[in-house]
Amino acid sequence: MGKILEPGETTSVKAWLSVGGLIRGTLLADRIMTWPKSWIARIIFSHEKVDFRSLPGLTTAASRARMNSIRLPRHILVVQYVGAPLSGDISDDATNRYTYLRKYGPNDGLTLLADELVPHGITIIEPGVDHFYRDPEINLKSLAIANLVAEELTVGSNVPK
Repeated sequence: MGKILEPGETTSVKAWLSVGGLIRGTLLADRIMTWPKSWIARIIFSHEKVDFRSLPGLTTAASRARMNSIRLPRHILVVQYVGAPLSGDISDDATNRYTYLRKYGPNDGLTLLADELVPHGITIIEPGVDHFYRDPEINLKSLAIANLVAEELTVGSNVPK
């Protein structure tokens, strides 16, 4: 949106909702892009049927360069939903990642919380859940966020320009 399309081509885009987005990448991708971890990651990715070629785009350098080159048009409402766990909230499968990232700052078990934020966006914080949003009420919460965005767009369209 902010790079490929011209501003006039985005007029039909009203909102961008980011849920746990790796906006500025993850230090975990940086960590496994170097040898010998990269060949181990290739084996794991192959077993999981994930294309290893997607990993470089998740590094902090690539993601930050991409986001720094993008200018989202001001008419697009940006809403970001970010899990903000404490150490006791981390799921078993995210514990090692959370522990590794903890020395760099608050994180959700996959990326730093600050690296999930889009400038000038509205941030909804979900305390107590990690990046994987395992919550029995996640469907209800997802609908509530969609309703919030729809309502904001409706109210915003009634405001004189």
